[in-house]
Amino acid sequence: MKHVVSVAALLLLSGCSDTSAVKDAVKENLIDPGSVEFGEITIVDGAFGKLACATVNARNSFGGYTGEQQIMLKHMDEAGWMWAGESPSGSHEGCIRFITDMANDDGSEAAAAIDAIMAGEEPITPTDK
Repeated sequence: MKHVVSVAALLLLSGCSDTSAVKDAVKENLIDPGSVEFGEITIVDGAFGKLACATVNARNSFGGYTGEQQIMLKHMDEAGWMWAGESPSGSHEGCIRFITDMANDDGSEAAAAIDAIMAGEEPITPTDK
């Protein structure tokens, strides 16, 4: 029984460190990192690796809040969590569906979708086939 509790605690703590790392990665890409307000953060681990959706509201260069944005991040082995762009979906649930499809892809379409997002293009997702 002690081992079950220890494993559960370890899994819970590893999720917390990922969440903190996601928050840090988001802050690194903001004009005013001290203004950020985080909503839901969801991390999906699949064949393509770890991907995250974060609901974020922060001040822009004019000092006004942008409103909630859905930000996607990809975990890179060497570099940690990297900003992958805004989700093509306006909702957190839509962002989760998008990254879940990518995380469970064999990798080729997921990589192309992330590349498209980083280039500012509209991605083609596995669900668009």
